[in-house]
Amino acid sequence: MFQRSKNVFHFYHLVALLVSIQAYLFSSFMNATATKWGFTFSKIGFLNFIASFIYALASITIGHLGDKYGYKKVISILFLYLFSVSVIGFLVRNSFF
Repeated sequence: MFQRSKNVFHFYHLVALLVSIQAYLFSSFMNATATKWGFTFSKIGFLNFIASFIYALASITIGHLGDKYGYKKVISILFLYLFSVSVIGFLVRNSFF
């Protein structure tokens, strides 16, 4: 009746895990950079609130895109975007401020 896949952990799960790790690294980078620039704790908290709000809106939008085009395609594009931003950020030698 029902067929179960032999593999429990699929490539999709790996990509989802890597996207989650990258999102965590970007949020911790934002806090560390704000501290380096001398922001107060209330300003850092406000930045985290804004980032969380944007994350929630992006999740809804990406969810709709996933429904329309397929979750694997959308999360793969998101992973490639975050990976390219990470590589570019790693290669930049000067800071903007």
